Amino acid sequence: MSPSNELAGKVALITGGARNIGRELSCMFTAAGANVLVNSRSARPELADTVEQANQSGAASQGRAMACVADITLAADRKSTRLNSSHIPLSRMPS
Repeated sequence: MSPSNELAGKVALITGGARNIGRELSCMFTAAGANVLVNSRSARPELADTVEQANQSGAASQGRAMACVADITLAADRKSTRLNSSHIPLSRMPS
């Protein structure tokens, strides 16, 4: 993947970001220059691994990643989300 800056200055919150599709998206977004919050419901080892991998992917484009532990199904933890890769149907999320 070649570095680009098409998302420079943008912020992304990727839910379910600790593994699988969320991990790939985190790396793609940082490689494009975005600052990424990688969300997981719990502080699992995969979360730290994903953040490290995403930071390596974003090194050339100055994209950065950091962990965000929160259960987005709880109103107290939920923030405005633009990308839902956590496999929770939006219709099941409380308002």
